[in-house]
Amino acid sequence: FPNFPYLSPPPPEVRKMKLSTFAATALLAVSSEAHLRQTMKGTSLNTARLGALDFGKTKAKMSTSLTSTSLVQRKKRYSEVVQCKASKNSVTEAWKKKFKQKAILTQLSERLDKGRIGILAFWAAFAVYAFGFAPGGGEADTELLKALISNPLDVTIDPVYVFIFNSLGVLPAVYASLLTGGGKQQLVPSWPFVSLSFFLGFFALGPYLGLRDERDFPTSQSRLTTFGKFANSAPNEVLLWASATALYVLLLSVPDLYTAETFEHFKALFLSSRFVHISTLDFIVLSAFMYGPILEDMKRRNPGSEYDEGRVESLKKQAAFFAAVPVIGPAVHLLVRPRLPQ
Repeated sequence: FPNFPYLSPPPPEVRKMKLSTFAATALLAVSSEAHLRQTMKGTSLNTARLGALDFGKTKAKMSTSLTSTSLVQRKKRYSEVVQCKASKNSVTEAWKKKFKQKAILTQLSERLDKGRIGILAFWAAFAVYAFGFAPGGGEADTELLKALISNPLDVTIDPVYVFIFNSLGVLPAVYASLLTGGGKQQLVPSWPFVSLSFFLGFFALGPYLGLRDERDFPTSQSRLTTFGKFANSAPNEVLLWASATALYVLLLSVPDLYTAETFEHFKALFLSSRFVHISTLDFIVLSAFMYGPILEDMKRRNPGSEYDEGRVESLKKQAAFFAAVPVIGPAVHLLVRPRLPQ
């Protein structure tokens, strides 16, 4: 019976079924064929043909049913796998976030030694005093700030304070050049704090100085960020030294600088203007904290100095000398320090 459906090759959807399902279908077909041959002994050819056609229809319906059932099971299984993966990813992300927070807290607790706690405590006390107890304020500060912005080098306002006001633009740039060399592998990045220090001074830089680790081991230019490469470039160092020198020349060129009237005028301004009061204290604090970054930068650029106590003592004396002269001392250090290797 060459035209009988049950003797033709199985349709494509049946071939795609699992081996177990196809085997069950084949066994059913074989048993049906044997039953059909047994029945055909007592029937006519037309009756046998009709029986075979009915069997083919039954088998086709069964194959379609099995295929649709298999597809439904596959879709259900796929949705279960997707949900399982999503649940697993969410749990993994939650654990990663929790582990990261725990790691940061652990590092923070390890880093908070007496020195760092002292820096952070001083920063908090300084902020509370500046914004809660500093004298002055009002329209006088606004008028003074407008005059300084319109002409920052007008020494007729007050020569001492004009020097301090302009120095607050140089000191953050010096800190940027000193700190970015050791900015890798810190608890927090350096560039946000250094960038904000141009506007907020020690109020922005203090937390970073309290949280960072000392990085006095050698480094190279290739390990620096783009901001760090610019801060440690020769043109920037020359520019900072020239700016610091120009500010000292401007201050020392005032004829009546050393008279009592000049200092009395600055004293009255310091006690009556909150802006002058806070910025002057900020200048003093930034200059006082300059010793540590200068010493660290010296060790970083002198490989092997950590193993030589005599060399370390010499570097400490040099750092103290550069830090003792505000603004121009650190700027000179930037100019004469060894270059980082490429």
